[in-house]
Amino acid sequence: MTEREKAKAGGGKSNELVLALKEADDFTRAKIVEKLVSSPDKAMVQQVVGLLEQKNTSLRMDALDILKKTGNCSIETIIQLLYHHNEDVRVYGCEVLAVLRNGASLPYLIEKVREDNENVRNAAIMALGEFNDQRSVDVLLDVLEQEEWVAFSAIYSLAKIGSRKAVPALLNVFRNRGEELSLAACEALISFRDSETIDQLVDFIDHLERDKKNTFVGVIIEQGDDQVFQRLMLKMGNDLLNPLLNFLQVEKGSLSKRPASWFISNTGTRPGPCSTSLRTWIPRKTNMQASWRSSWNCRGCGPSIWRNTSLSMSMCCR
Repeated sequence: MTEREKAKAGGGKSNELVLALKEADDFTRAKIVEKLVSSPDKAMVQQVVGLLEQKNTSLRMDALDILKKTGNCSIETIIQLLYHHNEDVRVYGCEVLAVLRNGASLPYLIEKVREDNENVRNAAIMALGEFNDQRSVDVLLDVLEQEEWVAFSAIYSLAKIGSRKAVPALLNVFRNRGEELSLAACEALISFRDSETIDQLVDFIDHLERDKKNTFVGVIIEQGDDQVFQRLMLKMGNDLLNPLLNFLQVEKGSLSKRPASWFISNTGTRPGPCSTSLRTWIPRKTNMQASWRSSWNCRGCGPSIWRNTSLSMSMCCR
């Protein structure tokens, strides 16, 4: 009995569609995905999960897309992905749960933050940023004290949650960690749009040596709104002139209009066929623009190095 005959014998239309998905061309596969997403059920989710181990990268990405839209039909099945023997599948589980935002999955994602595998840890830390929950905030604050690449992900997630409980810890990172983490914390703190916090940032920046001051002022100008800029002028007065002139000169000569002092999202639509996960962060400065060279582990094409200056962008090696 062929696989298709077994699917028919099982009586499940979704089984047939999932099987057809494995054999279809790109156009037909898109139509099948639409059908599966339009009528989700638990059995279909369980069938699609099996596609995450396929060698065909496009097929895996289609499966990932389906699960992000239908996984709540069988959230326990998605949670089990976190314990799969394959590292990539565990990362996929974190990515899907981040999109589903189902509270039942939160304790399991928190558990994965403590896993030894760095890709899974990073994916779990990123996923916690999608849960506006005190448990997420507490775990992320603990993570801030760990190695730099982990702290970057935690800063991103804390900024996304926006809990004011994170402000003191982020201010500590801003003042006491290396320049790259400090820049990331600066952007995160600006996102809170709080006058008192902005004043503390500016008070610290005002005492830095010239080049560092120019860099941080540029980040504040680029990331802040009119209210933030007004606070900057009020606090720095005439001392703002030189950093502002530097900012304008850099902007004039820059191809990119965004500083993007950090970008760490490893989810969402990708321009190539591969799913990527963060390995390490290698900070690199270009004028005052804070850009990063990131080492990624590309599941479809092998390891590759990418540089970018776009906020929250992931790319595969294609």
